[in-house]
Amino acid sequence: MSVNLRSHDSSRPLWIGVTSRHGSPEWLQQNARNYLAMIASYQAMPVALTPDYPAILPDGNRFAPETEGRLSEAVLDHLDGLILSGGGDVAPHYFKQALDGAEEATIDVKRDELEIGLAQAALARNLPLFAICRGCQVLNVAAGGAMIQHFDGHRSLRGRRHALPCRARGG
Repeated sequence: MSVNLRSHDSSRPLWIGVTSRHGSPEWLQQNARNYLAMIASYQAMPVALTPDYPAILPDGNRFAPETEGRLSEAVLDHLDGLILSGGGDVAPHYFKQALDGAEEATIDVKRDELEIGLAQAALARNLPLFAICRGCQVLNVAAGGAMIQHFDGHRSLRGRRHALPCRARGG
């Protein structure tokens, strides 16, 4: 399947927002460089959206996060798409559950605030959205869903890959 995205402004490349846990150059280089490089390889401009650094658009516009980590949804008015990246677990209080298996050390409430808010606003605007791993969880929660917080054996040992059995159900 291919998607033909069009920029808001045909005189410029696509501007694609990509979320990350932190926005420092060191963090992005260590943890988000593959996302950013892949976006750039398609002649699009990546825009880092993080709960702790301003989002700086290619035209110089800046959107600073609130102390809770949220960015104004107005940033989406300037973007042509949004990528919700991978990472740690979503705090279970966002889907009305107590902590029951989610890895507490990986929960980042400021990131949850950022991504859930942006995902809800992107859905409301019908903005093209791509979710990766944690991003799928965020998208599910943003759309009102819940989840099972933990599956034993779902993580691979370093250097080893494995597949999980799954089946689709109609519905």
